[in-house]
Amino acid sequence: MNALLLMFLACGEKDTTDTTTTEDTATTTTDGVALSDFIYVTEAATGDDSCFAGEAGVLGSDIAFSSWNTQDVNTDLVATISLDAEVIDFESDDPVEEATVDIFWSNTVSGVSDSSDISAEDGSVSIEAESCSPFSYRVYTDPALEETKVTIEANTVESPSATTTDLNSVSSATYRVITALMGISPDDDKGLVAGTMYDCNEDPIRGAQVVVRDVDGNIPESLVVKYFVDDFPNRNQEWTSEDGRWLAVNVPEGTWYVDAYVSDGAGGHTVKGSVIIEVSADSINISNIHTGFGDGIKYPEACLVSE
Repeated sequence: MNALLLMFLACGEKDTTDTTTTEDTATTTTDGVALSDFIYVTEAATGDDSCFAGEAGVLGSDIAFSSWNTQDVNTDLVATISLDAEVIDFESDDPVEEATVDIFWSNTVSGVSDSSDISAEDGSVSIEAESCSPFSYRVYTDPALEETKVTIEANTVESPSATTTDLNSVSSATYRVITALMGISPDDDKGLVAGTMYDCNEDPIRGAQVVVRDVDGNIPESLVVKYFVDDFPNRNQEWTSEDGRWLAVNVPEGTWYVDAYVSDGAGGHTVKGSVIIEVSADSINISNIHTGFGDGIKYPEACLVSE
């Protein structure tokens, strides 16, 4: 099972800004869940944070941070591209056959997909996407067979020259192993969200904690957050280890934000990044967090305007 957690990876690019601020981790949401139940790390975070000093958010309001980093995307490079993709199993990297792949150019899994196909015996599938524009994909097999979980990955961006890509599928067996090792009982009417917290150089950060909240700052009462050690589930790890990986379980359906905090060294905490997620019931949603960015979207350098 050494490959079990290769599922939580992403890409990235960086920018620069400098606004140091601190969050009140004693704040309680209107649902009665305290932010301090999830954000209490005292260990100094590792990693390069030179591109972003931090942001403050006020729970109970629309948290629209003022100084998230931005990227100057060359919109002339946004175009429809055809990709020879392969659906692969997270744990084994083996091809997954007869998997339905739906591509959503809006980066939100809802309504009718913009591109769809079913994988062959070797896992191959042909899809269409837009280069230099974030999209989401959904992968699933016949629900009656209970072989895989619905797997959704958002914020995927391909470069203009891309011709191939891998699409992830999580088996039901892997899903059961992860939740069992974490000591969690997932609810079928809720979703699981997983990802990695990255620094400015796209290296994993040790010492970050995450929390899931809605646009008004409310934390779902059902939320359970866990972390990993050496790319493996560890129910006793209280914040990200060197692998930077986190797991949020029992997240209700709907639109949520995952905010990543680190210790500010003075008894408080600073928001270093955030990602917006669309959670579906009984599914695994993969969304990574990048230091300095509030939506989880990082563009390949080939998509950016040259200076």
